[in-house]
Amino acid sequence: MNSTVNEWTIQELENKAIDIRKDLCTFIYRIGIAGHLGGELSMIDMAVALYYKYMNSLVLH
Repeated sequence: MNSTVNEWTIQELENKAIDIRKDLCTFIYRIGIAGHLGGELSMIDMAVALYYKYMNSLVLH
């Protein structure tokens, strides 16, 4: 696997996770559903790291 393809830094991944958390909270607020988002919010870091750092670059090959 080519390490120069889609190389994300830790800071970029953290910023992406923050943006996704904001979008999730905005979405939940707009649809008017109250609930516990702890699980969803805690999974974002792992999902962002897997998708943007590892899985997304596999699509390019």
